[in-house]
Amino acid sequence: MRKTLVVGLAVVLLCGALLAGCAKPQERFPSKNITFLIGFGPGGANDMITRALIPGMKQALGVDVVPVNQPGPGGAVAAKRLASGPADGYTILLLSQSIILTQYTGQAGIKMSDFQPIIGVAEDTSAITVPADAPYNNINEFIAYAKANPGKVRIGNAGTGALWHIAAALFAEKVGIDVKHIPYESGAQAALATAGKEIEACAVSPSEVKGLVDAGKLKILALMSESRYDIVPNVPTLKEAGIDLTYRVWRGVFCKAGTPAERVRKLHDAIKSAMADPSFVSSMKTAGIPIVYRSTDDFVAQVSKDDALLKETLQKLGLLK
Repeated sequence: MRKTLVVGLAVVLLCGALLAGCAKPQERFPSKNITFLIGFGPGGANDMITRALIPGMKQALGVDVVPVNQPGPGGAVAAKRLASGPADGYTILLLSQSIILTQYTGQAGIKMSDFQPIIGVAEDTSAITVPADAPYNNINEFIAYAKANPGKVRIGNAGTGALWHIAAALFAEKVGIDVKHIPYESGAQAALATAGKEIEACAVSPSEVKGLVDAGKLKILALMSESRYDIVPNVPTLKEAGIDLTYRVWRGVFCKAGTPAERVRKLHDAIKSAMADPSFVSSMKTAGIPIVYRSTDDFVAQVSKDDALLKETLQKLGLLK
């Protein structure tokens, strides 16, 4: 009887060893290069942020991270490529809030549900800016002027239904002024138009107007941020002027929805590590874009919140398709 039990146990152990030997080992991630898509051309903010992150990511992940520019309206071309590929974490993409707008303004095939937020990297804001010799020297004087001249104040943006249009619309609604929104091809062009007095104001990023401010052509009345910016430290926020409104424009990294949670975590940790690298910090400071870290859970919640806000605002503007 004892001999039978010993033999039986040996058979069980042998079978277990054979099964263990046949089991497929779990794939190490990453085991090959990561493709980091850039939805815009070289030289822009998204391109700069992506390339500044890559050296730290390479070091953290132990594989190459390859930047690939794939420009298109609002980053839509690169977003579609990400959404159509496998959910394996080997293709990622830096996106801004503009990708939320594309799904509501006629870009077929874009759905935020196709994307998994990994990490928030940076946030920018809108700077309400006017010609340097404008008769108003603070935001409340500008509001008073606009109320006294309904429909006459023109505020430039970087395109109808784009992020800076939304910023100006939210501001106008909050303070109760009737303005005309004038679209340009970029924030920089809106800034030049303001300096040339084609329009009364623009609502674009601080970095897009700073050169003209330094040249004495423009002055910033207020920022739509939570706190002041280092590149324009003397400019107050709307909140400081008693206006309870903030507007943040985030940039963060996404992969395809359905990517395994463990891979999302590894990507998050690598990017977070890269964000602490002195070279990345220096690049962002030079560009005038504040680094703002958001964890995966926090970033998921922020994307969902902004999706609802932007959809509602586009609907009010009559731009929802």
